[in-house]
Amino acid sequence: MMKKHAVIAMGAACALGLNIQGASLDNYQNRPAVFEITGTVVNEDVEPFSITAPRYGNSLKRLGTSGFEPVVFRNKFKLERDSRDIAVIDKTPLSFYDSYQSGYLDGAEVFVYRIVNGKFKLVRKDKVKETVLEYWNVGDHKVIDPSVTEGEYNWDPWSRPTAERFISVFSVDKSGNLSTASDPVKIRFAAPAKNAKAKNQYVKFRAPRNAASDSKPPAPTNLRVKLDEARGVYELSWAGVSDPDIVGYAIGVTDTDPAKHRGCYLELENKSPIEQEILRDGDMLFVSKVLDQGNPAGMLSNRLGNLDRIVREWVPNGVPNEYASSDSWKLVKHETDTPVTDGGFYYLDITPEEGKPAYVGKSGIPDISTTKQDYYPVPEETTYKMEVWAKADKADAPPFVFEYNGDKRVGGFVGHTPFQPTTKWQKFEHTFMGKPSSEGFHAYLVLTCQPGATYSFDNFRVYRADTPYLDYSKKDYENLKQSGMMAFRTHGPIKTGTSTYNMNNYLSAAGSSPEMGGNTLPQMLTTFKNAGMFPWLQIEFHMSPDEWLAFAEYMLAEYDPKKDTPESKPWAYRRYRQGHHEPWIHDFDRIYFELANETWNSLFRPWVFENQVDAATGQRYARGAVYGKFHDMVFETLKSSPYWNKEAAEKFINVLGGWAIGSYNKEIIGATEHGDFLTIAAYNGGWDEGEGPAQENPASYFSVLCQVNQTAIPRAIELKAMADEVRAGGKKIHLGTYEAGPGYALNGLNKAKVSKEQGRQQENVMKSKLAGTATLDSFLARAYHDFDIQNFFTFSRGELWTSHAKEYRGGQAYPCFMTLSIFNRLSTGDMLETKAVSVPTVDVPEAKRRRAVKDAPLAAVYATEKGDQLSVFCISRKIAGYPVEGDDGYTPFKVKLPIRAAKSITLYKMTGEPTDNNIFSEKVKWQEVAIDPGFIKDGELIIDENTGGTAKGLPPAETYLYVFAGVRTAK
Repeated sequence: MMKKHAVIAMGAACALGLNIQGASLDNYQNRPAVFEITGTVVNEDVEPFSITAPRYGNSLKRLGTSGFEPVVFRNKFKLERDSRDIAVIDKTPLSFYDSYQSGYLDGAEVFVYRIVNGKFKLVRKDKVKETVLEYWNVGDHKVIDPSVTEGEYNWDPWSRPTAERFISVFSVDKSGNLSTASDPVKIRFAAPAKNAKAKNQYVKFRAPRNAASDSKPPAPTNLRVKLDEARGVYELSWAGVSDPDIVGYAIGVTDTDPAKHRGCYLELENKSPIEQEILRDGDMLFVSKVLDQGNPAGMLSNRLGNLDRIVREWVPNGVPNEYASSDSWKLVKHETDTPVTDGGFYYLDITPEEGKPAYVGKSGIPDISTTKQDYYPVPEETTYKMEVWAKADKADAPPFVFEYNGDKRVGGFVGHTPFQPTTKWQKFEHTFMGKPSSEGFHAYLVLTCQPGATYSFDNFRVYRADTPYLDYSKKDYENLKQSGMMAFRTHGPIKTGTSTYNMNNYLSAAGSSPEMGGNTLPQMLTTFKNAGMFPWLQIEFHMSPDEWLAFAEYMLAEYDPKKDTPESKPWAYRRYRQGHHEPWIHDFDRIYFELANETWNSLFRPWVFENQVDAATGQRYARGAVYGKFHDMVFETLKSSPYWNKEAAEKFINVLGGWAIGSYNKEIIGATEHGDFLTIAAYNGGWDEGEGPAQENPASYFSVLCQVNQTAIPRAIELKAMADEVRAGGKKIHLGTYEAGPGYALNGLNKAKVSKEQGRQQENVMKSKLAGTATLDSFLARAYHDFDIQNFFTFSRGELWTSHAKEYRGGQAYPCFMTLSIFNRLSTGDMLETKAVSVPTVDVPEAKRRRAVKDAPLAAVYATEKGDQLSVFCISRKIAGYPVEGDDGYTPFKVKLPIRAAKSITLYKMTGEPTDNNIFSEKVKWQEVAIDPGFIKDGELIIDENTGGTAKGLPPAETYLYVFAGVRTAK
């Protein structure tokens, strides 16, 4: 059904601390707010908002994993040239900046994708026979001055003490061509002295685009290399080259014998005779390798040492920090008839080394901490359960002990509990009372094993005794249900990098997946069902076609043990064994489906898209279009499942994540055939908007309230115009936000500098009552301009992007979440047109990504109707004393209603001052006030003492919600 929209013309985009000069008292202070609500519907059936949640669950093991499943190494590459069986890849991504060595991808699965006649196709499925990384690693974008024939080189201080490399010098010409190497010299690792660095007389150089690369300049000769032992730096000298094309010299190093260099490529296993399977320049290639062989240090190049720390991301959570690069542990496949429940496919074998106890569970990041910080978990004063499956290779093995490892003031409540393993699998359990601490630092919850035996472990869990493992607590479920949020977006399974998961992990029991914080699909779907919410599934797009078909079978296929078998329906059988006998699709009215996260954002490489050329037509597709087409290919794969049916077609909703700036949105909707939603991130300030931290001053407060005028509304209008143009061509596309809410600046992100004090003030502002008003204002404004789904980031506790305070601070909701929740509970329905008859305004200047806005309105009204109920939100965007000094921020307020009368009227407003926040206590609460319907005369709502307001009207930075029940229309 077509919607009618009143278009409000407004510029866009402002930074924190707006400097507004000469604000007019006539416009700003003395003009009342007068609005008229018409009967025209501008957005039909506006539904409740949604939430994103990070990795979640009740585990005191911070990383959330209990099993010992291997990490799945996956990466995405772009091919550099045509070849039948040799995948030639640029050395930088293939070696990850000289981090990997030859052989590291041997045996990996390979999937090659290509755009042909406008559609993505899987053109080859293969395996890596040999990984070749034999090349000179030469620095980019700077060269040693051509008049200088000497230089220095120092090893990275973290390199292996036993490492050896070859070093050489190259000349570089104007086109960026490298000469052959001078005669190489072998060097050994030398630890540079403190602050010692190679000193070279560099000049900047970048080769021009499309420069000739078919010739090599003359090579330097007579290389001499000497170690300055005091500094730990190698000194080089050489005979220069006399050539006018030379722009300088470059030093190169390599791990492998230069005389045997073969280049950088993956040799594939199957020699394909099929023309369509020949590898082409520009093809997209995925590799996938399960790292189940134990110590992964052999993957790394010689320049990397400190291996226990560096290999941490490829080692299962639970393997001790000190053992990460050791051969004293391995992963073992479970027997078919293992007694271990929810045991996954592997378990850990570890043999403590002499004089070196193994602390199983001490892995990377501490598990518990104190109330002095907000990052690590703090145990609540409730009962926790520890459980682990264990055995040993000897009946008289030394006992293993459940305890803490770290500062005694943090983890002392855990105690020191020994368990005696046998040679048979047993489940060991222990309960203890949690105890928050206000002093100390961090600690790990570990199983301490002494030398003398080989121990086997699986499913090491520490969690609240009153909830199932990795579930939400009763209070969290109450918060979810009271919030009325519609859908739950899963942030755990994305942003995984190259240490990721496969569909096997994704469809396993809770705690099985090492890189999703333990969250798995069956566990998450159970949460959504319990919370009464729709799933919004984010899944990395690196899954193979067979894996997508497995996902479809798991979600859609019936399993009847009388006629089906584990062989005929392995994934439906897995779901059946997990206790969910019916297809999951039956449990939900809809399922939102989103590939990866911010596929334009280089922070999340490799799971982003790049420009690609159509192999058949030569058409060049921008990266947004590549994303849209790849998403379509995945969805077509799901539709090709024999279990795809009408129910699936009606319930699966494809969500594509766009970008609030640039051309990415237009590229996506121009390319996708199956995209249902185009969504953007829509934060109020913070690093996403290129802004610094909000601060506790009137200008900054005003900036938070002004964001809706300068950014939210203009972007919504622009995106709607883009969508309308596409709709006119016959495509159905809806708009939304995949993330939104208060934004935050982080120290170091986007080169921002945020001091501890600035961070504290930012928290106070963005979790204040005024930020609650600003958050709701922006969500409602986007709904007014055709946004049909909007998502708050995130449902979680603590600092920054969170919805609630920590439990030890009371656990209360922050105002930004409170305002969205009250809309969900009370005011969904058709959104009505509102007209501003009179409104206070101010001219707002351009700043950062915010454009200047003339006559920006400082009050707003939004109205929705459902049945015989009318909801009216009256919002103030004023702050006292700014931009007009001495102004009290109050606004005389009148609304012309589209009704004659109502049986009852209830006002909902928040307690507290605009700058009050709920970080440490519940200063801001919803207050419910019954209003006498007799005070609504001639269909007009006037905010004064009779209607729950003040004699001066609506207070500054305030949200008033009037709910009119049993209404009679003005017609």
